Amino acid sequence: MLPSWTLLGRGGTPSCYRRRLPAAGIMEASRSDISRLTVPTSPRLSEVLLENRGRLQSEIALALQGVPGSRYSVQHEDVLQGWAFDGVEAMASALRTGTSQPLEDHATHVARQRLELGFQLHHVVQGIVLHRDATLPVVIGAAQDPLQAIEWMNAVNTCGRLILARFSEAFAEEARESERHIAVLHERQRLARELHDSVTQSLYGVTLHAEVATRHLTAGATSKALESLACVRETANDALREMRLLLFELTPPNLAEKGLAHVLAERLAAVEGRTGIKTRLQVSGIDRLPPEIELGLLGIAREALHNAWRHGHPTSVSMKLTRIEGTVTLEVQDDGVGFDLGNQRGKEGLGLGTMNERAAELCGNLTIDTRMDLGTIVRVAVPLDTEAKPSASYRARSREVPRGIG
Repeated sequence: MLPSWTLLGRGGTPSCYRRRLPAAGIMEASRSDISRLTVPTSPRLSEVLLENRGRLQSEIALALQGVPGSRYSVQHEDVLQGWAFDGVEAMASALRTGTSQPLEDHATHVARQRLELGFQLHHVVQGIVLHRDATLPVVIGAAQDPLQAIEWMNAVNTCGRLILARFSEAFAEEARESERHIAVLHERQRLARELHDSVTQSLYGVTLHAEVATRHLTAGATSKALESLACVRETANDALREMRLLLFELTPPNLAEKGLAHVLAERLAAVEGRTGIKTRLQVSGIDRLPPEIELGLLGIAREALHNAWRHGHPTSVSMKLTRIEGTVTLEVQDDGVGFDLGNQRGKEGLGLGTMNERAAELCGNLTIDTRMDLGTIVRVAVPLDTEAKPSASYRARSREVPRGIG
């Protein structure tokens, strides 16, 4: 939500800002206001804006160039006047038709364009406010009486509020899309590291064992050659299992259709089928969760399973997904070798930072209990009440963990 002071009318604070509505609420209120503008007021105000378009273009462009530290100052004057022209046209069209769509389309375009040009959010907000401030004197001067001036001021403020609210939403949507793109790149980098650390090294081992077997056969040492060939077979099977798991991770789960519990069951079945590790899933009080929570918990579960398989060498892994009142908890426990958390924290190989980041995004509490040779428990608790989420925290402890899953 953008700060409530950015588009306050000079005559007072609109009720939607006094109640601090989110952008969607401001948009809904502004849409309603635009549709209720009186018929004699809106078309005439639209004509006034178009009649003064040249003056507005120059004044708005000059105001934008004066925004300190922004990318407006490096834009050519023709570009700034073109942006001002688009804004005036959108406002005039909305007032002429009595609909908000021209303003919403304009705000969406502005958000995408300014992001691509590297603008900071607060600079664009300032630019929208300056556009409004340059427009108000023009419409007040063209009004025939004080009552009409007040009506036109309210209409311009309403258009400005809607542009700002839609821009806020569109800017956030574009930013989330950029974050998703970055997340995809990070996932590709992680898979590339896994291919190098596991499959590539295994294939290199196959080559070495095969060369040793060849030398033994040349020397007539058949028994030793058979031992080397057995190592070739074992190493190749390991590489095959790891490749199958990596391919499975490349297949995106259909969370929207199946839900988190079903996807976790499929992933555990895949781990058991490809590695021989015994798995178990317990689900209690879970039907469907908000999409962002399901996605975040799936990422943590996948990272925990991957760590158990690659580093813990367990014989069994269990997973619990429970919901008690307003909190959903995911727990992944293995009976592997564990690790020294004090020496490993922050290392990319275990993905502890990634799990911590996912938990923080959900305002959750991540706990890792582990000790050498006594297995590991990864537990994350996430509040479902988005209005009263606590601050995210991360706790990691090395303590005795009962060996075995039970």
